[in-house]
This record gives sequence, C-alpha cells and structure tokens, in this order.
Amino acid sequence: MTTPRRDRRILLLFLAIFSLIFLGSYASRLAAKAHLDAEIGQWQGRIARAQQRQADLAKELTYIHSDAYVQEKARDELGLIRPDEELVIVLTAQPPTIPVAAAQPTTAALAVDQNSNWRSWLALFGLQ
Repeated sequence: MTTPRRDRRILLLFLAIFSLIFLGSYASRLAAKAHLDAEIGQWQGRIARAQQRQADLAKELTYIHSDAYVQEKARDELGLIRPDEELVIVLTAQPPTIPVAAAQPTTAALAVDQNSNWRSWLALFGLQ
C-alpha cells in the first residue's frame, strides 16, 4: 500500500516534470516567435524600400512625360533651341602649352564650322 506522503511526493514529481516540459515548450515557442519577429522586421524594411523606389520611379515617370523633360533633351542632346532664343556656342579650348626653351612663335586657331546646323546634319547622313 502507498502512504499519503508517498502519493504526495509522486504527485509533486509529476507536477515538476510537467512544469519542466511546459517551460521547455514555452521557451522554444518564444525563440520561434523572436525569430519570426526579426523576419517580419526585415520584410517590412524591404517593403518600405520598395515603396520608396516605386515613389521615386513614379516621380521620374511623371517628369519624363512632362514638357520640361522634352525641352531638356532637345536642348542638351539634340542641340535644338526655341524660336525666340539665340544659340551661343562657348569655345573653351586652350592652345597647348609649350616649354619656354623650345617656344616658337606660332598662332593657334580654332576651326569653327561655318555651315548651318541643317547642312551639318545633311553632311553627317551623307545626303549632301
């Protein structure tokens, strides 16, 4: 027969084992939750960066569809001007420097194309 004191010890042992199992399971779930929280933070950061990039691209697309972009490209890449403007070409070429001992009197002249712009384009495409 078992005594009440022995039954109490068995019950306490059972409760202690059950508590340890419960605490171990709870700790592993807390670790898994922390890992998932960290992963959620990483994904939220990636989403924020993607949304910022999308906003930047939308601004750029709006600018590309604007008249200001067309005018900028026409001026910078094609060399076009508006009808009420005058084209000014700034020549920044400097003559080469010659050492003083070997200097000879020479004149450096820059060649400037006297053809009009449309004639230069025709010559470029071989139509003239």
